Amino acid sequence: MIYELNKAGYEKVHPLFRALEYHLTSAAVLDGNAPGKVFVDDPATPQTAFMFSPEGCYLAGNPANDAFNRALNEAIFAREIFGKEVHALFFVYHPEGWQEQLAIVLDPRLPIEMGRRHYICRKLKYGWRANVPAGFTAHHVDEALLNRPGLKIPDHMHGWMENNWGSTTDFLQRGFGFSPSTMRRSCPGHWQTASAGTLARSASTQQRLSDGVG
Repeated sequence: MIYELNKAGYEKVHPLFRALEYHLTSAAVLDGNAPGKVFVDDPATPQTAFMFSPEGCYLAGNPANDAFNRALNEAIFAREIFGKEVHALFFVYHPEGWQEQLAIVLDPRLPIEMGRRHYICRKLKYGWRANVPAGFTAHHVDEALLNRPGLKIPDHMHGWMENNWGSTTDFLQRGFGFSPSTMRRSCPGHWQTASAGTLARSASTQQRLSDGVG
């Protein structure tokens, strides 16, 4: 069986997802800083869990839970977890045993492995401020920047805020970002949740797989 966990129960799955906290979106969902859904095998004492988030899907806990894996497979292809707008799924998992179980979770589709690297900055060696190109400045993405008269904000930046936080208002409350810009145009930026606890978390090398869902 598979059950959607309400947000009040997210604390119960923190131990299952702890090894995935380096992928900040998983921690952000559990912290309430990003939209998402969590499904478990048992709402009272979860041993296996699946998370659907704006940045991908996460599998955690006991991978050898055949009943859960098959129920998740049915829910995915019946589109009970997401709508028709989703055309592909990206998976991050822990422990490694999930790799063998993906054939069940994604049947009849075959997962495609994608090589990923996880970098950790332990010491800053590059003085980025001195290397910003002439005519550009790095701005904090805040309400003042978004509403600056005459400044063009790329549409996809608004799209990221809507997708990853639910709304621009939620992004301004729970997220942060920086964007290079000229006097008239803001260039693509990148950001993550502004939870100090979330940002402090890190873990081992990321495994990520993609699979098309038709």
